[in-house]
Amino acid sequence: MTDTVTITLDDAAVQAAFDRLARLARDASPMMAEIAEHLLESTQRRFDTGTRPDGVPWVALKDGSGRTPLRVSGTLRDQIFPSHGPDFAQIAATTKYARAHQEGTEPYVILPVKRKALSFRGPDGKKITRRKVDHPGLPARPFLGLSDQDRTDIEQIAGAYLEEAAGG
Repeated sequence: MTDTVTITLDDAAVQAAFDRLARLARDASPMMAEIAEHLLESTQRRFDTGTRPDGVPWVALKDGSGRTPLRVSGTLRDQIFPSHGPDFAQIAATTKYARAHQEGTEPYVILPVKRKALSFRGPDGKKITRRKVDHPGLPARPFLGLSDQDRTDIEQIAGAYLEEAAGG
């Protein structure tokens, strides 16, 4: 009889969990796709509430209508697209005026391109014709960005993928 006690551990389950974690570290595409989709939905909800990512309401329209800004046609909201890869998730607004609304603009001059004058309807519905328009600029109405809730949701999405990969 010997005084030796031997315990043998089978670490196959642990090694399999490490392998799954390593695969996730190399290519997190499924997780990134879910995060990108979450960012798209969160950003689109901001158009419904008229708020910036930090929860502050967008600057009101100067026409006094009480309408929520950036919602006249829905084009800006509908031309935000998610994308992802093995190590990134993002959304991008593709309209040519997205940056102007996100960041705001300084005053600028609008000149006719195809004709000698600009023609448009005024607030009263009457036709106005001008050789140029001195636009006062646009206030920033940020719609892209991460809210505190987005950060929490992304942490939960990542945590769920890590937990699944670890086998827990």
